Amino acid sequence: MNSYRNMGDLMGYFGITSSPIFAEYYNTVLAKGENQNLDIRGATWGRLQDVFTYEMWERYNNVEVMATFTDLYSDPRPIGGSVKFNKLTGSIPRHKAITTIDEVDVTEKKHQIYGMMSALAGSGNMQAQVDADLENFLFDKLSAIPNAHKNTVNFMVGQLKSRLDFKLDDRTSKTGVQGLVFPSHVPEENRKTTKFWTVGADGKISYNEDVNPVEYIQQLVYDIKNHPFHSYDNITLEMNAKSFKLLLKHPAWAKVIAYALDNSFYKVADNDANAVAYGRNWLLSAKLEQKIEIFKEICEIDEVLLSTAITAYEVAVKQTDAAPSLKRNCMDCFEEGRMLLRPSGNIITIIPVAPNRPDSSAVISTDIFGGRGLIEYWYEPREKVATWRSELTCLPVFTVPSQVYNVAFTEATTTGASSRSRAKSA
Repeated sequence: MNSYRNMGDLMGYFGITSSPIFAEYYNTVLAKGENQNLDIRGATWGRLQDVFTYEMWERYNNVEVMATFTDLYSDPRPIGGSVKFNKLTGSIPRHKAITTIDEVDVTEKKHQIYGMMSALAGSGNMQAQVDADLENFLFDKLSAIPNAHKNTVNFMVGQLKSRLDFKLDDRTSKTGVQGLVFPSHVPEENRKTTKFWTVGADGKISYNEDVNPVEYIQQLVYDIKNHPFHSYDNITLEMNAKSFKLLLKHPAWAKVIAYALDNSFYKVADNDANAVAYGRNWLLSAKLEQKIEIFKEICEIDEVLLSTAITAYEVAVKQTDAAPSLKRNCMDCFEEGRMLLRPSGNIITIIPVAPNRPDSSAVISTDIFGGRGLIEYWYEPREKVATWRSELTCLPVFTVPSQVYNVAFTEATTTGASSRSRAKSA
């Protein structure tokens, strides 16, 4: 019954002593966390490559020339010109995650097991309970790794859609690389700015009635569908879910929604006041799905995707009487106050770089995220620390940046709206 005393080597305790066994453990126990709440709608994984840069080609939808009228025996001038391609290039960043079990963790866990053994004395299933508790302990530690990479992928895709150019800052790289910008290749004329509302210092929303968001979005959709070179018919709009709800509270929507729902309002002259009242009441009681449908109808949009994905970053908080703790700040992956209009379907490729390890001395699994990343384990006896370190090298890139439109329609609200502190990182 003293097998728990060797729990400092949890990998060995459960027989995870080689790379193949570690890979099997990861695929069986941990891999499912990669897809839980993963939000990469409109994106697909690209082929695995061996270099840290990418090259893509975007074809422009050039208008084709028509045939030439001639007499019966003459030939026209040969058709000239060529299809235009736009070369997209850039570098691909790597993100890593680390979790550890140190001497303090082992001591605390052993103390918990002593208490469990006292409570289970004489029950006959003490060893099974100890094993189950240690399995959960190992899972809680290691599940943080796929969750961390999943959240980073969510954030990268959300930032590409909402802010276009992805920048490494103190949120993404508190102790790592900062200041690098990964361009989206979206042309300047596709980056729109307006002001549907403003957010005061107290967080209060003030709607700008000089700008009608209904007319603005309708006009933009019309311009997209009638662009001479980059037009497309099926339009998807993406937005932060909170921003969508705030958008429909703009005074301009109530009247338009009322007239769209009930054409009897047209039968009475000067009926706008009644329509506004009707629209406001409907917005208060309607379900989100109903609001999305009426929005699509009014704006001639084929699909509306609302993002609720959130992630967090940790910052060290200095304390006077104790060791520094980590404060966890939450933030939206798709930022508030922005919308993306794009062709429906997949318009983003997440380009991965194949993981490599020249030294196989550590216990390694290269199966994370479908073989696109790796996780390795080693134990440092001098420091008495077991370490699991993972890495994933990838970048989401628009495949048709010239057909993507982004609208910044208000200032983003504070991202650190909620946070919680922990004694140490998971």
